[in-house]
Amino acid sequence: MIIDAPAISVPAAPAIIRPATADLLLSPAYWPADSRQRVLAFRDLRGAGRFSPDQIREAAAIWKTKGAIILFAPVFFINGELPRIFTISPAVSGKTTWDLDVDGPLVLSQAGTWTVTPSSGFAGSVDLNGGGGGAGAFVSGNNGTAGTASTFAGLSAGGGARSTGPGANVNGTGAAGGTASGGDVNTNGGAGGNGSVGSTSTGGTGGASPNGGATVAGGSSSSIPGKAGTAGNGPGGGGSGGGQGSPQSSSRYAPGGGGGGAYVQKDYAKGALTGTQSLVVGLGGAGNTATYAGGNGAAGRARIT
Repeated sequence: MIIDAPAISVPAAPAIIRPATADLLLSPAYWPADSRQRVLAFRDLRGAGRFSPDQIREAAAIWKTKGAIILFAPVFFINGELPRIFTISPAVSGKTTWDLDVDGPLVLSQAGTWTVTPSSGFAGSVDLNGGGGGAGAFVSGNNGTAGTASTFAGLSAGGGARSTGPGANVNGTGAAGGTASGGDVNTNGGAGGNGSVGSTSTGGTGGASPNGGATVAGGSSSSIPGKAGTAGNGPGGGGSGGGQGSPQSSSRYAPGGGGGGAYVQKDYAKGALTGTQSLVVGLGGAGNTATYAGGNGAAGRARIT
């Protein structure tokens, strides 16, 4: 909603808008009744421009000193632009329009696909974690599944790779972490740890996802039955392998851990992000569900701030 006050002069930045102006802007005739209608714009005497964000912030500070209740982090409509608002489908928390300065950061921690359309002049930051890889179980061929990538507008935080079932008396190999691309920051996911067989056998750790889920320990046992792996930490951590040790060498198992999802982050200057974009949060890979199952990888995450 745009509310045009009567023509008033715009002081040269960074001069503060004088209290007399603030009095005018506090007039009920010009104050939005709906608390969600927070966008204000004002013409100058020449009709040639609008107040800058800094000038509106300064005016808001004055309004507070005069007893106004400021219920919002200011959102600015400058030359037809709403720089911190976008639409999203399907709705998140019942909202299809998201205002970062009112609703706070958007955080999506479950796998899925959304459509995001930024407003004209949008400015913000996007960061993604890929899904973690699942771990294999004890027997050869009982493999986990890989995590999938989280993507947005050319950014890709790859999912962690799966680990495989190594079979008896073989140190399982940890899986590779996901690969990052397209961002200002591109950090590959951590590799899963290798398993270690012995009288006490320990499965490989699940790989970490940078700025996300930490490493999770593998299952460890010195007897039969063994212990299963553990699900990865969210977002994006790989699942760990289980372990079974024994004094008899024929009964030792230790799969490696799944790889962690990659991390990517990008800042968007005002107006740099345009058009409708697909936002995908990657799936965590499944751990193999055979006896002494491997841990599941954690789902990825997307944040817009």
